[in-house]
Parts: sequence; structure tokens; C-alpha cells
Amino acid sequence: MIEFHFERGHSKRLGQVLKSIIPVSIMGPKRGVNVFMLLDSGADISLIPYSVGETIGLELNMADRGEVQGIGEGSLPYILS
Repeated sequence: MIEFHFERGHSKRLGQVLKSIIPVSIMGPKRGVNVFMLLDSGADISLIPYSVGETIGLELNMADRGEVQGIGEGSLPYILS
């Protein structure tokens, strides 16, 4: 069984929340990086910052750009790669 540790955080809407932040190694065509990411065990896809994609050498074509929205009011742009 895999166990994850949770960190206490604060949300303006929800008050105190628990987040599982995990170390992740991401490998790309140019290089790899070690980062800490929020674990969402129910997510269909994983998102990484644009700067990490550039660093590891992903082909980031703006034609593949879209927007994703969660349960909040805002949305974020993404590039599918």
C-alpha cells in the first residue's frame, strides 16, 4: 500500500485544507527535473508549469492550446504535449 503525507493549507473558500505534495521526477527529450507536485489521485491528466515543459525539452505548439477549468471561477490555459 502507498501512503501519502498531507500538509495543512488554507483556502479562502474552504478554510483549512489538507494537500498531498509529493516529489516527482519528470523526464523529457532534453533532460529531467525533480519537482514537488500536488497529488490529485482522481485526475484524468497531470499538469506541469510551462517553464518545466520548456526546461525538459517538450515541443510546445501554441496551436495545441486550450483552457481548463476546475470547480473555481477561473480557468487556466494549457498546451497538450
